[in-house]
Amino acid sequence: MCNDQLDIVSKRLKDYLESKCGVFARFYFLSADELLQILSQTKEVKNVRPHLKKVFENMADLEFQPDTTITAMMSGEKEKI
Repeated sequence: MCNDQLDIVSKRLKDYLESKCGVFARFYFLSADELLQILSQTKEVKNVRPHLKKVFENMADLEFQPDTTITAMMSGEKEKI
């Protein structure tokens, strides 16, 4: 019975992650674990930083204001946009 419940939960989690990838296709570049980490920390925007390189080509970092507003992107060559 526990295995059946685990299968149901796993399928629903997979469906949920697939729905998020459908909304933002770049999420397909992330593993399920990485995507879960991002989605579970939506209130803490700065925790997205480690995943930027996988989602966006040549994006190394983001610049934040004290209120967590993103004001610039940094490339791998340290160019600021």
